[in-house]
Amino acid sequence: MKASVKEYFNFTKRERNGTIILLIIIVILLIISNTMFLFGNDKNYDYSNFEAEIDSFFVSLESKDNEEYISRLDQYIIDRYDTLELFKFNPNTIDSEDWLKLGLTEKQIGTINNYLSKGGKFYDKKDFQKMYGIRTKQYQILKPYIDLPESSSYKKNYKKNYDNNYKKYDNKKEPVFETGELFEFNPNMATEADWQKLGFSEKQSTTFVKYTSKGGKFYKKEDLLKIYGVEQEHYDILEPYIILENSYNNENEEVEYENVIVEINSATQSELTQIKGIGDYYAGRMLKYRDLLGGYSNKEQLLEVYGMKPEVYEKIKDNIEINTEKITKIKINFANKKDLAKHPYIDYETAKKITNYRNKNGAYKSLNTLIDKNIISQEIFDKISPYIKI
Repeated sequence: MKASVKEYFNFTKRERNGTIILLIIIVILLIISNTMFLFGNDKNYDYSNFEAEIDSFFVSLESKDNEEYISRLDQYIIDRYDTLELFKFNPNTIDSEDWLKLGLTEKQIGTINNYLSKGGKFYDKKDFQKMYGIRTKQYQILKPYIDLPESSSYKKNYKKNYDNNYKKYDNKKEPVFETGELFEFNPNMATEADWQKLGFSEKQSTTFVKYTSKGGKFYKKEDLLKIYGVEQEHYDILEPYIILENSYNNENEEVEYENVIVEINSATQSELTQIKGIGDYYAGRMLKYRDLLGGYSNKEQLLEVYGMKPEVYEKIKDNIEINTEKITKIKINFANKKDLAKHPYIDYETAKKITNYRNKNGAYKSLNTLIDKNIISQEIFDKISPYIKI
């Protein structure tokens, strides 16, 4: 037994020499691996450019995710109008040949001519957008060249031209509203004849009078919407003409308006309605236009608000103050044509001129370049300068 175990630990001379050499090699390798760093030539690698490229790549992905989708048809319209030379026009008087120069198809021209031949008329720019077949993108491009006001009050002859656009029918197919003759009225004192003159049906006119004769009262303009059949679009038309003796919180409690001062670029709708003369209708319109502008730069811009009457503006202007530091500005070195053209003061052609110069000459270093290089007129620059930055 001892002899067999001893055999496992006996080596020949050759085996002993091989084992010793193997151990020496292992020791040398261990020494080299632990001391190699002493003899190496360290290099510092600069990965900043690579990291910047990665960051730029992810930013480009975000911009594509946030970019508004443009349909193939809209892109076709944009590309087509880039080749056309547009001009000012009045859609009520322009002929077919000029329509073709403005990029309209024969089918669109036929629709417009048919509309005009039947007594139709364009009163403001938005009327043109309502025409069947006019694409939204096409209207946005042509809008700055339409020689009509931005918006107009509904006139006495509105019914003749647009009643078909506002006919609504209930389940019995009875017309419940057709825009009629518009005039200032007090809904608490209006007669059936007055309601019918405004365009309501005989049935609805009776409902209004029954409501007031039984003690019902319109305390604020919005109460008109509580009457069955009065839609929001009908209210929007009539709201400027509604005259009430007082505004009320409750049926017999008159609202006491303080002589408040409201900073309009940060105000909420409820804060604006604290000003005497501003209801929810005007407050909503003022905020909507503020969002389109990016903020008001002067009080006179309130006259550009849809439906704003000069007499209302005169009543409220002293209660408004403006902090121009709260204006959201467009970075013209980064904005594309589409972003610029969204602003009410920048039409498609102006946006194209601004971006074309930047693409050819590099980033703007000063806003004055827009004037110095005759990219835009002084008049346009004065309007848009509060809303752009480098």
